[in-house]
Amino acid sequence: MYKEEINKQYILKLINNLDMDSIFVVDSINNKQYTYRKLFSLAYEISLKQRKCGVDKYIVLLDNSIELFLFYFSSLFSNKIIIPLDPLKQDDEVNKIIQTHDDSILVNINNVNEFMNFEDMKELTNKMIFYYIRNMDVDKSYLITYTSGSTGNPKGVVHSAFNLFYAAIIMGKSLKYTDNCVFGHIMPMTYMAGILNSIFMPFIMKSKIVIMNRFTAEQALHFWKNVMSYSINTFWFSPTMLHVLLYMDKKGQVKNYFASNKPIISVGTAPLSLELRNKFENKYDVKLLQSYGLSETLFISTECNDDEIKDSSVGKILDNVIIKFDSDNQILVKVPWLMKGYYDCNMSDYMIDDFYKTGDLGVISDNKLFIKGRKKDLIIKGGINISPSDIENKIISISDVSDCYIASIISNNEERIVCWYKSNKILLESEINDIIVKELGKYYKVDYFMKMTEIYKNLNGKVDKNKLISSFYKQFRGEE
Repeated sequence: MYKEEINKQYILKLINNLDMDSIFVVDSINNKQYTYRKLFSLAYEISLKQRKCGVDKYIVLLDNSIELFLFYFSSLFSNKIIIPLDPLKQDDEVNKIIQTHDDSILVNINNVNEFMNFEDMKELTNKMIFYYIRNMDVDKSYLITYTSGSTGNPKGVVHSAFNLFYAAIIMGKSLKYTDNCVFGHIMPMTYMAGILNSIFMPFIMKSKIVIMNRFTAEQALHFWKNVMSYSINTFWFSPTMLHVLLYMDKKGQVKNYFASNKPIISVGTAPLSLELRNKFENKYDVKLLQSYGLSETLFISTECNDDEIKDSSVGKILDNVIIKFDSDNQILVKVPWLMKGYYDCNMSDYMIDDFYKTGDLGVISDNKLFIKGRKKDLIIKGGINISPSDIENKIISISDVSDCYIASIISNNEERIVCWYKSNKILLESEINDIIVKELGKYYKVDYFMKMTEIYKNLNGKVDKNKLISSFYKQFRGEE
């Protein structure tokens, strides 16, 4: 357990100890920089406009920008609820969420400037800043994010600001974030990885944040140049980002840059394959630090630079986090920063006593957590629970496959195992299955192999299971 008590007073003391005239945010998009004082002053001005509107909730439909960044802080000052939505979401999903919160105000590119009029603004004094910080109600509902899973409808996850700060402090101390860290913000700023990981944690750990455009293939062309230009040394990547960036260092400068700047490189949002991990670490002589968490539970575990890195581990359980397992090895977790609830469904359905049912399967070995797959993805054949990740890991270890995904489908009224894989070669399916049966068992045999140019994934790098299954039925429809 972490020795220092984390409470509201502790959090406010950390914020009060900030050097208000030091640079906090660099807006690389508009080539501007902001001290803590400047940013708090702007956020306070927006908070005044929020209060005048007379509503409690603000849906903010904006991409990565200083405007969206400011709304997170103005909502703290105004004690309003912020509901960030990704502009790249499907229109029908966005409209459904807006209808759910019909008592809110929508902020988008058409009206955001109405909140950004700072002509008569005077920068706040330290005394004023500390007064407004003390009056933040960090225990009330502050943030509603909508999950972006691989299947099912997104759920509104409700958190207080206290939850975010508490989790950020524990994680930040584990990763050893300091005021020497310069964090490159490239995650979508409307999802938890772009909020907690990329705003709240650097902020509460006194690190500088460089706001960048969200990561895309186009932005990747200039990514390493921007990293070196702004002296960025702290990162959160998804596996998809890492894969793209492997091929962007044309001049071979990044390894030398990392050698001089000792980066902290965390990886989250989706599983990191062993092949990708080895390629990136060997090319740049760095450690990739896998982590594990959910929108509902926030941070649960992480690897750290000082630890012995295990190939597929997501690291040690964080202080103040308690883990146990059900009979299927589903991870049950108890955290002091658990969500306040779902906005639109019953939270009790996801709890066992005080433990949240993650839906993920796992084991603990050598004091480290290993994720073995999703409980709902378990395949049951011959009365045996089969974890798809066991087959995926075996195929990758014995073949030239760079990425694969295992799931079951119903074919001729029977459950069949399908492997979607990415490789430069056609797999020798019978030989692969011979090894699988010999080393894992006969019920692990793959019934169908599908060679793909890419394993379909969503914006957060998670496998799009529905799209893969649809591709299967299109190709094998004649066999049904």
